[in-house]
Amino acid sequence: MKPWQVQSWIIPEASAEFVCQMEAVLEVYERAYDPDHPVVNLDESPRQLIAQTRLGFTDAHGVEQVDYEYERKGVADVYMIVEPKGGRREVLVKDNHNRWSYAQVIQHIAERMYPNAPKITLVEDNLSAHQLSALYDLLPPSRRAISFAALNWYEPPSMALGSTSPNWNSVY
Repeated sequence: MKPWQVQSWIIPEASAEFVCQMEAVLEVYERAYDPDHPVVNLDESPRQLIAQTRLGFTDAHGVEQVDYEYERKGVADVYMIVEPKGGRREVLVKDNHNRWSYAQVIQHIAERMYPNAPKITLVEDNLSAHQLSALYDLLPPSRRAISFAALNWYEPPSMALGSTSPNWNSVY
């Protein structure tokens, strides 16, 4: 059997804490759609930026030829913001993944995407960079009064499922 023809699978071993957190998230997803109280998923992924060192070409037989060498151009962090029941999605790209970038994304959600929402439920993974306290560094006190019901959950290291979406895919 060829390696690309093998499908991997795992029967996860979930701790009581994980099940508790997941049931809370699933309860949020079962809520009826309310445009005044959106449920928003937030996830991010670092991406390496590369450039070609030589231009490709198409040979006489119509086969495209590309050089495998590339030049590293740094890293960017891609933030995916999704409101599944509202049918809304936005992507933000930041230079790095730190608490201030995270705070800017939260500010974007609250002030640009949902400026009139009295409450936003945020569903995300529980990374160390996800600190709402960063809003204190970024926003004046009058803007920090944004009402967030931040619902954080995590995945134990043995369960690398990689998503906050209900169908367990990392692509929204």
